[in-house]
Amino acid sequence: MKHYFLVAAALGLSACNTVPDAVDLDTEVGGNYQALADCVYVDFTDRTFPMMVIKVELPSQSLSRLQIGANSSIIGELDFIDQGDTRTRVTLRHQRAIYGKDFYADRYMKSIDRCAAQLG
Repeated sequence: MKHYFLVAAALGLSACNTVPDAVDLDTEVGGNYQALADCVYVDFTDRTFPMMVIKVELPSQSLSRLQIGANSSIIGELDFIDQGDTRTRVTLRHQRAIYGKDFYADRYMKSIDRCAAQLG
């Protein structure tokens, strides 16, 4: 019985999701960082984005963050960082998809580009 518990505990812990340290996307676009993050957040939620999205403001760091989750775990973070002169640095850290390493970066860039064009 003890062995079954250990196996179950090991399987449960192996299913934990975390945001990786490696950056999948690092780009700079036009637009205010907060307005751009707001626009992308609305774009994600308006088109019934299949994942949970939480918006976090860190004004002392000139940063807006979208935390992207599946079920109750955060699996990605999309950061919008003020670069001054209405420029924004966008970085993405996300778990890998079975569809390839650029799957999420390519998918999110569509919303980022659309919002940057609207704000430009």
